[in-house]
Amino acid sequence: MALAGGWNDQSELSEEQFTLVVSLKEAVEAAAGQAFEHFAPVKIRQQVVAGMNYWVKVQVAETSFIHVKIFRPLPHTGQPAEVKEVTAGKTLEDEL
Repeated sequence: MALAGGWNDQSELSEEQFTLVVSLKEAVEAAAGQAFEHFAPVKIRQQVVAGMNYWVKVQVAETSFIHVKIFRPLPHTGQPAEVKEVTAGKTLEDEL
């Protein structure tokens, strides 16, 4: 669990987080300006704000990764999660 305002340590994704990231694949591709044949979320960090920020490491090729920033509003708002940023050219070893 993340502390309010602080980022937690990098960890594996829960099933719910994995499903969320995969459901945003088209939005990630639009933000990145390219399509990804391979799209496998592998690591995540989260930050509690007025909702939740996520930084997710996604494998998009054998040795190629992207970092995706997602904001998930509080449930009572009824607003969907949205992709805020995509950073390409990352490796498995790069810090989220």
